[in-house]
Amino acid sequence: MLMFAACEKEYEAPSGEPNHAYVTTSFGNVSSRVQVNGVMSFIDLSRGVQSRTWTFTSDTKDTTYNELLSSSAEHVKVLFTEPGIHEIGLKQTYAGNVWIGTDQKESNVYDTTLVVNVLDSVRADFTAKRVADMSDLTQANGALNEVIAGRDVVFTPECTGEPGEFKWEVIREDGFTIENEEEVATVKFSSLGKYNVRLTASSGLGSDVKEYTEYIEVVPSTDPVYLLDTYSEMKNEIAMVFSRDMMNPATCDPTAFTLNVTNKSTTIPVSIKGFKLAPQQNNIIIVMLNEDLYNSDDVLVSYDDSKGNLSTTDLMTFKSVSDVPVVFKAYNVMAEDGYDVGFENSTIENWPYDWWGGNWGMYSSDISTAQAKTGKQSLLLDMHAEGGAVFTHAVDGTKITFPVEEGVTYEVGIWVYVDQLGNTDTGDGWSPDLRFYPDDWSSEIAYFFNAEFKVGQWVYMKAEWKAGATRDAFFFIRGYNTSSTINHTMYIDDLVIFEKELR
Repeated sequence: MLMFAACEKEYEAPSGEPNHAYVTTSFGNVSSRVQVNGVMSFIDLSRGVQSRTWTFTSDTKDTTYNELLSSSAEHVKVLFTEPGIHEIGLKQTYAGNVWIGTDQKESNVYDTTLVVNVLDSVRADFTAKRVADMSDLTQANGALNEVIAGRDVVFTPECTGEPGEFKWEVIREDGFTIENEEEVATVKFSSLGKYNVRLTASSGLGSDVKEYTEYIEVVPSTDPVYLLDTYSEMKNEIAMVFSRDMMNPATCDPTAFTLNVTNKSTTIPVSIKGFKLAPQQNNIIIVMLNEDLYNSDDVLVSYDDSKGNLSTTDLMTFKSVSDVPVVFKAYNVMAEDGYDVGFENSTIENWPYDWWGGNWGMYSSDISTAQAKTGKQSLLLDMHAEGGAVFTHAVDGTKITFPVEEGVTYEVGIWVYVDQLGNTDTGDGWSPDLRFYPDDWSSEIAYFFNAEFKVGQWVYMKAEWKAGATRDAFFFIRGYNTSSTINHTMYIDDLVIFEKELR
């Protein structure tokens, strides 16, 4: 019997029979993989062996780089000089019939084959494409591939040696660096200038770096400038993230902006002190406030381009926007213990149907790359006409939990992108909805999709929840489309739970 063990202690046959097969390697049960030119030991710990012959492949060497095709030793150290799948043979002759595990064979001869995957050395390389037209970038130092400001480039590794970890560094000429650890990375180039791109690829057996210098040059654009995100992570500031670099906003008239701040239907007066660019990230304008915001506030921002002068560094005017919600960035307790809030590390098997029966199983779902608020993936939920859904987050059947404290008021937020909006045409008037139920059924956290819901864009939806006990909790996520005669299809991303600051 071929067994893998992490140490070389003597094996005791369960029957006490001295003719017993037990073969292992220096890698034990950790891996049957080794990098090319790496040393690996083959060890025969069997009992009752009278003779043995190891048979190696043609590229096998001993530790002094002499050819090693066979050996009769109990313990053989070898290295492989060529990558590929290698089959190592062992023929043993015993004093009597051999035991394999708890079974005795009718022979005193036993043949074993050990399969080893010899990996090539890790060598990093990558290709890149402009997302707008999927045109290839030239792979060379000094290529200065032109990328239009505000557009995306997708970087794809082309490595040997099966690396499992990737670190991308996009380095602007002033030293500002964008980092990304996804295998395939998409980067938006907001700032004019020249960039180096570096990939570090690593496995448990080695690593390598590939860098192209002066690889990309970002050039001016005539595209419209877009507001990508609006958030607050400091009490007296709002960050507005644009698709590319903005001109000095300090000259903008504060009256061009309108802030609508409310808290439980009470209007909160908040005025604007001025504007500045974020350090080294000139596509972010910081709106400085005279008063503090609380993350329990509802904040809407509007901008009137007839009063303001916001424009990009390539002289494109930013157009008016109305009632853009401000999202508060706070510590996400939902992500503390591994809840995959962004669907970046999940397969759809990690979001299983919870078997309520009836219309609650009338849906389909998938982890999709078609739409994502952040990262690369989101959950695609398609509730059938007159159907619904119910699912949880689980790994190997175990529900994923997050910690909550008794009496604390939390905001539970989700981003949704509705592709097709269900209706209420069956006659009972119930709009499609999505509801989160804590596992103790103490609350119902509901999000509704009425006929006025904005389709074809990411929308942040939020609700309050006061935990009934200090514990680790999980959600049943239930979708309703039973009153609709058409499917309700949406993407879900970036789940968040954070403690609310009460005024």
